[in-house]
Amino acid sequence: MENPITTGELYDLAHSRKHGEDGKVALKYAKVSIEVADRIHKELGLDVHGFVHRMDEQFIRHADGGHDADGEWRKAQVPITRTDYENIERVVESPDKIAVVGKTKQGLPIIQFKKQVNGHLLVLEACHDGKKYLNFVTMYKHVYEPKKGEAR
Repeated sequence: MENPITTGELYDLAHSRKHGEDGKVALKYAKVSIEVADRIHKELGLDVHGFVHRMDEQFIRHADGGHDADGEWRKAQVPITRTDYENIERVVESPDKIAVVGKTKQGLPIIQFKKQVNGHLLVLEACHDGKKYLNFVTMYKHVYEPKKGEAR
């Protein structure tokens, strides 16, 4: 399958390749909605109107290298799964929180999309101004711990 049409299919493709096998298949999985673009502009000062969300298999392997069932070790984090990749569109379409959390090596701002989905699923994307896309960089999931007095 060289032409995946869903994030789940791209995940499968990334995991079907052998380590080091050439492959840079990419998927534009969603348009940045006007509501989210307006919110990013208002809260973060970045104009992403007309952008699309993009993911490639290389970054799936990168994310899974440290945050999958074999690699996850950080406190309060749980391994990411194929289902989490299937939920990415839901996270970036209606995030609970968004923030700029740093810059890439190339100086591009990294936008964090955070949404509670069976724990906290975080998606980090780099803003590519010239190419008009937000490219998936990595994701990880934290166990949700309600604040004192808050219902679970």
